[in-house]
Amino acid sequence: MKKLLLASAALALFAAPSLAGTNDIVTTITISGTVAPKCVVTNTLTTIPLTNFVNDNGTVKDSPITVPDISGDAWCNAYGNSLTVVANPLTNQTHTGTAPDGFTNEINYTLSQDTLGSMDSGTPETLALPEPFDLGGTGDGTITPKTDGNKLVAGEYSGDVVLTLTPGT
Repeated sequence: MKKLLLASAALALFAAPSLAGTNDIVTTITISGTVAPKCVVTNTLTTIPLTNFVNDNGTVKDSPITVPDISGDAWCNAYGNSLTVVANPLTNQTHTGTAPDGFTNEINYTLSQDTLGSMDSGTPETLALPEPFDLGGTGDGTITPKTDGNKLVAGEYSGDVVLTLTPGT
């Protein structure tokens, strides 16, 4: 009887793994979520000195001024994005009246960049960017002053280029 009981126990040990394999248990774990539309501009260039625009004789330069990485590292992850660029002229903040003959209180310019294209200061431009994009910090551009040979009136000048990225969906 003892031998029979030991033999039965040994047989049960060998049979147990094969019985367990016939009843596999499958569990599914679902991973889901939503990525919101987003646009980012990281720009390290914040100031361009006025001296870049003025010749030694006081007149406005007429040659292009290279602006490194003007669009910064800009990207959007959505479809149907738009980019609005407003290039505001440099204007004299100290003396705002009409300048005398031979002088000017304002520097208008043309802004050019591969992705943005070319636009004149004072004229907002909106570009459709239909797909996700990443400029990757490769946005060097130029600013070419429009000049009539006039000298600048003394004073503090200010202007800017405003980039507004609006994500799509």
